[in-house]
Amino acid sequence: MEQFKYDTYCGQYCGACDIMNTYKKSLENQSDCTWEDLPAQLQKNLPGTVKTDELACYGCKSDVVFKGCTKCAVRKCAKEKMKVESCLECKKYPCFTLHTFNFFRWFIKRKLPHVTLIPENQSFIKKNGVSAWLEDQEKKWKCPECNTHFTWYMKECKKCGKNLESVKDFR
Repeated sequence: MEQFKYDTYCGQYCGACDIMNTYKKSLENQSDCTWEDLPAQLQKNLPGTVKTDELACYGCKSDVVFKGCTKCAVRKCAKEKMKVESCLECKKYPCFTLHTFNFFRWFIKRKLPHVTLIPENQSFIKKNGVSAWLEDQEKKWKCPECNTHFTWYMKECKKCGKNLESVKDFR
């Protein structure tokens, strides 16, 4: 069975992804992962309805990726064209593809605000390395009250009910 991978080529943290976590939970419960299992904000902001098999995801750097992420130009470039583990390793960094992605990121932040975290994540990775960043992210995406893991679009902790909006780096 494929292992979940939480880092990405661009610097996003898949460990807090609602789609990956919903899929992961469905595997644990031996049930289907459905569109309706995703947070309402994400359902509303992603276009159309997605089939159950299109929600399967082990992370950006895996072979099983959410259908919407398979279209990512940054992922395609890093994985297939430049064959790097991170945009930061690329000899063309920062390239036209990443500049274009960053430009459009500000347009889509209204619908998918988690993308605004990428520049900060890239800076952290560049300074401290991927392992330290993954450790930091693991801590960052846990409830400050009860230490329960949460995702980008959870509004409150599923265990203790703490409002999580104020602890996220984006709103």
